[in-house]
Amino acid sequence: MPAAGSEALNSTNGTMPRQPRPLAWHPPGGHARQQGFSMIEMLISVAIGLMVTATVLYTVSGSGISGRKQNVQSTIHDLGNLALVQLADHLRMTGFWLPSSEVMSEDISMHHDSPLFGCSGPFADPAADWNSLACGNGSQNGNNDSVALRFQVQPGGRNWDCLGNVVFSQKMHDASLTAAPLVASTLHAPQAHAISEEIEERLYIKTSGTASGNPGLFCRSNITPTDARIPREQILADNVEQLRIRYGVSAINPNALATNVAFDAPALSGRTATYRSASQMATGCQPGAIQPNAWCAVSAVRVCLVMRSDDNVNDQVGTPYVDCDGVVRTVQDRRLRQAFTTTVAIRNKVGVAQ
Repeated sequence: MPAAGSEALNSTNGTMPRQPRPLAWHPPGGHARQQGFSMIEMLISVAIGLMVTATVLYTVSGSGISGRKQNVQSTIHDLGNLALVQLADHLRMTGFWLPSSEVMSEDISMHHDSPLFGCSGPFADPAADWNSLACGNGSQNGNNDSVALRFQVQPGGRNWDCLGNVVFSQKMHDASLTAAPLVASTLHAPQAHAISEEIEERLYIKTSGTASGNPGLFCRSNITPTDARIPREQILADNVEQLRIRYGVSAINPNALATNVAFDAPALSGRTATYRSASQMATGCQPGAIQPNAWCAVSAVRVCLVMRSDDNVNDQVGTPYVDCDGVVRTVQDRRLRQAFTTTVAIRNKVGVAQ
C-alpha cells in the first residue's frame, strides 16, 4: 500500500496512473442548451439594415433626379442656342438690297424709313402690311418684345423666309420656267416656290393659343406658302417664356449729305453708340435730318431669350433665376429656366456709292 499523501507509481514504468475524465454536464432531459440573439441585438441588427437600405435608396433616387435635371438642362441649352441661331440668321439679312434695285429698303418713301421695326410688347396685328404695323397692348403677350424685318429677294438665286418657304424673284421665276423643259426629266426639276421681290418677317412671343399650350417664339411671313395646308404663322421654338430686344444705334453725322438713301455715308458713323428699347426709338429718318435713336440708325440687335423646361423637374417650388432684364425672379412652379443672349451686327447697313 502506498504511504498516505503519496501518489502511487506504476510498478512497471514508474509513471503516475491516468486520471479519469470528468463527465460533461447535460441539462435535465438529455438535450444540449441552445442560445440565440437577445431582443436588443435583434433591434440593433434591424436598425442597421434599415439604415443601409435607406442609404442605398436615397443614393439611387438622388442619382435619378440629378440625371433627369442634367438631361433637361442639356435640352434647354440646345433649344435655346437653336432659337438664337434662327433669330440671328434672319436678323443678319435685315436691310439687304442691291444698289441698283428698285426695291430700296431705305428709301424715304417707305413709311417706317427702315427695314427694321419693333415694339416693346406685341404687334397690334402681326399680319398687317409693313406700312400699317403698329404696337399693341403689352399684356397680350406677357410684355415680351416683338420685331419685324425685311430684305430684298436676291434676283439670281433661291431665297428662304423664316418658315422655310422657297422664294424666287420674278426674274428668277421666269428663268426657271425657261429651263424647266430641259430639266423636267431629271432629278433637278425646279422646286415649288413663291414669287416675291421682298421678304417680310415678324418675330414675337405667343403665350396662349399655341398647339402645346406653352409660350413659344413664332414667326409670320408675308410669303404665301405653295402648300395651302401650311399656315403663314409657325412656331420656331417652344417654351420660350421671355423675349427682350435692344437696338444698338450709330451716332449721327450732322454733316451728312441729304441723299436719297438714309444710310449712305457719311450719314452714320457705323459704330454702335448705345442700346435702346423699341419704345425709345424714333421714326424720323429724313436724309440730312436723321433723328437720334432712329430705326434707320440701328447697326446691331441684342436678343435675349428665357427658355423653360416642358414640365416640373426642380426639387422645390420657386427656384430663382435671372431673366433678360437682369432681375432675379422666382416662379411658383418647379420648372428649370435659363436666359440666352446674343448680339447680331446688321452688316447690310453700309454706305452705297451714288
